[in-house]
Amino acid sequence: MPAHLFGLKRSAFVLWRPHNTQVTPKLVIGQFQPGNPPSFANRKEFKLEQMPGHTDLWGIAATACGLTDGQVYHYWFEVTDSSPFHQPPQPIQCTDPTAFSVDWRLLSKSLPEPPYKNLEDRDPAAVVKFQNASLVPCDPGGETASPAPAITAGKAAPNNRLVIYELPTSWSRSSSVTEVDVGTFRDVMALIDRDAEGANFADIPALQAGRSHLGDLGVNALELLPITDTIVLRQWGYAPSNYFAPDFDLGFPAGNLSPTSNTDLANLVALAHDRGVRFFIDVVMAFATHGTEENFNFPEFHIDPGAEPGSPDANQSGGHGRRDGFGGTLWRYGKEVESYDPVDGGRRNLFPARQFLKAYLLRWMASTTSPTGTSSRSSKTSRATRGTRAAARPPSFS
Repeated sequence: MPAHLFGLKRSAFVLWRPHNTQVTPKLVIGQFQPGNPPSFANRKEFKLEQMPGHTDLWGIAATACGLTDGQVYHYWFEVTDSSPFHQPPQPIQCTDPTAFSVDWRLLSKSLPEPPYKNLEDRDPAAVVKFQNASLVPCDPGGETASPAPAITAGKAAPNNRLVIYELPTSWSRSSSVTEVDVGTFRDVMALIDRDAEGANFADIPALQAGRSHLGDLGVNALELLPITDTIVLRQWGYAPSNYFAPDFDLGFPAGNLSPTSNTDLANLVALAHDRGVRFFIDVVMAFATHGTEENFNFPEFHIDPGAEPGSPDANQSGGHGRRDGFGGTLWRYGKEVESYDPVDGGRRNLFPARQFLKAYLLRWMASTTSPTGTSSRSSKTSRATRGTRAAARPPSFS
């Protein structure tokens, strides 16, 4: 089933549960301007409004923003920072926490140092297309992708005959030195399709036309290590930042002018399903790394175990000591509030982090990927430190 929030996002820019609302949250929207470096053009700001019947759901109708039909837009939400590590609270522009596409070529405005580490605390723009009075998920160049079709009945191997190939998203090649680079979605396609050629690793024999490395091995199920977008320069992928977007690097092969992460992922899954190969992704559910909820609403979505050592969320089960965020920020699963539910659209007592991550799983399941597993691994080198690189009918906003 689709998450109710996704239906709302078809017609409006929507922000769920900002913590500090004494200053009204804002939408900051404009267009990507190519250049060296790129810039943010035609900037506009709009105050968000509370949605009728809700105190914790804010937004603005897309039709109220003066957008041009067919145009791709880059945007952020500006809120008062709720992170306990950034005091005193001040305005910060953050990525839409449920954005389906982000663009690290364009970062939010500069921040004061301290309390911020300027590059590390600047968020990438979220990306969307305005078309036929609706907001359409797209890649930064305007490319759109439909969910991949399911595997034809009887074409996939039965559960007790699976041969699963677990594939890291960071690859290496050896010459006089060992080089590490991103194995993009297009490189993975070349491991399956004999007619496809690799992208970043096109020189590797297993990826060249005429070869199907995974097919020759008899693989019938492919599991990619986490594909969720991350601030971390791609290593093992266990440092999720923007949970609803495929990783910027995995969809930005050498030769591309702009990333095509959503399009390339959809093409990869469609290819795998056409060959009868099941597709799995690994997921991380314990912590986020530079996640936007740290700024929007840290007290309800995250926990600093050092500040709350007696909280159940600070400790492992069975008395095995304090939880470790492995360089990230732990999710707070035990905080219950009365709230809008982004999954079914109702209002009830719920746990915000749990519902956020349920919606995250629905996002990937709707793309015909099958989330599997959790992990506690993380990597350390951030993208920022190296510089740029059926739900009910949605209510309307007043």
